[in-house]
Amino acid sequence: MAQGFLQLFKSVAEKGVEQWAHSYGKEQVENAETPWKNLWSGINSIPERFKQMVEQYPEKTALSFGAEQWTYKTLDQKSTAWALALLKLNPQQKPIALHLDRSLEQIAALMAVLKSGVPYLALDPEYPGGRLSYMLENSECALVISSDKSNFTDTGARVIELKELDVVSTEEMPKSLPPITGEQAAYIIYTSGSSGKPKGVVISHSNLLYSTAARLAFYPDQPGVFYWTSSLSFDSSKAGLYWTLLQGGHLRIAPTRSEQDMEQMAKEIESHQVTHLLTLPSLYKKLLQLAPKNTLSSLTTTMVAGESCELEVIEIHHDRLKNCKLYNEYGPSEGTVWATAKELHPKQDGGRVSIGKAIPGTQVYVLDRYGQLASPLQIGELCISGPGLAEGYLHAPELTAEKFIPNPWGKDDFKKLYKTGDQARWNTKGELEFFGRKDQQLKIRGQRVELEEIQSILSNLKGISEACVVIHQSSNTPLLVAYFTSDSKDLEVNIREKLQNQLPAHMVPKHLLQLEKFPLLPNGKVDRQSLRGRPLQIQTTEGTLPETEIQKQLAVLFEEVSTKRPVYVEDDYFDLGGDSIKSIELIAKARSLGMNITPNILFKYPTIQGLSHYLEAEQEEAWDYLVKFHDQGTKRPLFCIHAGGGHVFFYKELHKFIKNRPVYALQPSGAYEDQELQPTINAMALDYIKSMKKVQAQGPYTILVYCFSAVVGNEICRLLREESQQIDVIVVDTMTSPANLNSPKRLKMRMQAFGSRLLRSPKRTLYYWTIARYSLLRMRYQEKAAKDEEARKLERLRRHLMQLSQGHPFSEMEEDIYLLLTKKDHRAVNRETVASWQRTTSGKVRVLRVPGEHMTLFDDGFLETTSEAIQESLNQIENATEA
Repeated sequence: MAQGFLQLFKSVAEKGVEQWAHSYGKEQVENAETPWKNLWSGINSIPERFKQMVEQYPEKTALSFGAEQWTYKTLDQKSTAWALALLKLNPQQKPIALHLDRSLEQIAALMAVLKSGVPYLALDPEYPGGRLSYMLENSECALVISSDKSNFTDTGARVIELKELDVVSTEEMPKSLPPITGEQAAYIIYTSGSSGKPKGVVISHSNLLYSTAARLAFYPDQPGVFYWTSSLSFDSSKAGLYWTLLQGGHLRIAPTRSEQDMEQMAKEIESHQVTHLLTLPSLYKKLLQLAPKNTLSSLTTTMVAGESCELEVIEIHHDRLKNCKLYNEYGPSEGTVWATAKELHPKQDGGRVSIGKAIPGTQVYVLDRYGQLASPLQIGELCISGPGLAEGYLHAPELTAEKFIPNPWGKDDFKKLYKTGDQARWNTKGELEFFGRKDQQLKIRGQRVELEEIQSILSNLKGISEACVVIHQSSNTPLLVAYFTSDSKDLEVNIREKLQNQLPAHMVPKHLLQLEKFPLLPNGKVDRQSLRGRPLQIQTTEGTLPETEIQKQLAVLFEEVSTKRPVYVEDDYFDLGGDSIKSIELIAKARSLGMNITPNILFKYPTIQGLSHYLEAEQEEAWDYLVKFHDQGTKRPLFCIHAGGGHVFFYKELHKFIKNRPVYALQPSGAYEDQELQPTINAMALDYIKSMKKVQAQGPYTILVYCFSAVVGNEICRLLREESQQIDVIVVDTMTSPANLNSPKRLKMRMQAFGSRLLRSPKRTLYYWTIARYSLLRMRYQEKAAKDEEARKLERLRRHLMQLSQGHPFSEMEEDIYLLLTKKDHRAVNRETVASWQRTTSGKVRVLRVPGEHMTLFDDGFLETTSEAIQESLNQIENATEA
């Protein structure tokens, strides 16, 4: 550090303060002509660059969501068809709003709008109607593309659904797409405004191309698979979306609220071999802490942005992910997502995490209160300049003139300077350190929030005399508190409802507190500092105290986000101070207590009363052989039968990759309850058929069998044939009968396969043989050694199922068999497996090859490819039925 200061003082002495301070930005500009001037030379628009990717990678995966995926060619064809339809529907060439949930179609609609030559406005489906109406009116959108027209009944906007774009008459439809220049607007994004209304920022194709090209120049690793978690209406969503699709990567669209379930998010990242992730530092910290072991290993590049990064995040990251680089990004919407960046290494100097230097092609300045270049280590206002800078605010010339000023130190791409309102300084390394806002703006969950906007709306409500909104100092995370004066009493509920109709959820104050009068400074202004330090004395009506054990456990979790004591069962978690970030901890802790709460369940039942009723009902349900993993879809259900251990949990993620189809599993009795074991395979099959008929009264049925369950599936087929019911069978890497495993012929093949593996890879083979022997010995003695009653039940069940399978005859079949096979070391094993089914059924045996090994097919690394083969089998079944 001392050496750094000596070098700093020497540099200042040689160059002078002004020249020294200016040199950082200047060096960035001189070193960064490549991404903008040369990298994409001649490219004028997003569609033009995307077309290059389609021509280069037509069959490569561009997008995936759930079990669906589209190639670049598919995305291009769909978006072009819709773009031509939009040209006919929008002859005035005005902006088009997108009000769509996360999906492949959402991205296709976005690309269609861009191809039609007009900007898009992304509307968050969770935003209140009042805010959406203002944004539509202010942006002068001609159309809204929505999945639900009812959201806009009071706006007067013309709303169309995606399916309507597919049926637009081709008569008088344009035959080609219009040319697009770099100066044309690409999108409009709204940020919080101090006037009481959000302000629109217009970003051009030129801005967006530059911002994306700068990523190719700055980052050494380009996205292979980018995990896209941001809402399309958020500024950060543009980074991963365009960076990935404009250089040939795969954009993996995360499920809604995925960031609140860290265990599930980690599994998604591992399952899809995600390489790149952009998220809030606070969210990333939770992910690193809560992700299961042996996940996240595919990540090579993580970017954090949207809020200040703690040193602890850097240390946890480098402790856990040795081969993943961590970067810190900074930038406002007015600068097209980012303006500075830095790779974060462990053991940072000092206690403040740097936001780095200007990105390639951008120039940054720190100005003092006189508008001059600040001295080294002097805190001033951070200003940016460059080709990523927007022209200004939509329909707000005065605000534009105030924030976008002439740059006395630049020309050409740098003739304008944007005053961010953020405070920063140059440190001894010539890097920027962030020091918060100079005004009342802040960031909540990565979103800019103007306290004056909330305050203005609150002050204009009927019955409010005065209002003041502050961030409460006693909270570890930003906690919005609104104080107001009024002649009326008991206004809180009414006020909250009105605010919720005009503001997004993250901008609605957690507490609304009425005062007789505001504390004032000597100059007559409200003493905001006094309000920030005031203890939160929350006035509450009497409620019901927690009574049951579950309610008491939930109350402890609810108390962690609130100063309110006591917490009543009627209290809403989110009204108490909970939010999407804090809910991550609640969900994780609840699960550790045996309470299976998901993000969607918490949103559906946000009170202790609602959650406890839900959880108690779950516990009180009688034993059911049928396990529901997914009950949505128009196609007939898929019933997956348990394996030899009796459990079905390895099927639980399968439904995410199976299209438009309910997925259930069938489990035996005796694993978790004091019940009698099913005495025969026949009794088991009868139980399962009865359970299947609860959700599907008549056939044709579709079952999936794996390992042990082949014998159960065989009996189910026999019984349903007696009822003249049709059934289709998907077999996962299994012979007809478990008894075949110990037949002399099969034992010989297994020994030959073992010998082949031993010759090819002796160390690996002996290692797995040792593990297998250990596992076998452990299973043999587990029943005697287990101290846990549940473990004894599971071992008892496993042995019982094996005994049933050995003694049950395998019946002849008539059904078609869809057989999934892994690659074996000895080909005769697969030949015999196919032959065993051909001998058993008079129907056809259709073989599909799958990667992986028998025991890993439903593990995270192979689940998707296994699911794809199952989906293909289902497609073949449907085609055969229709024929």
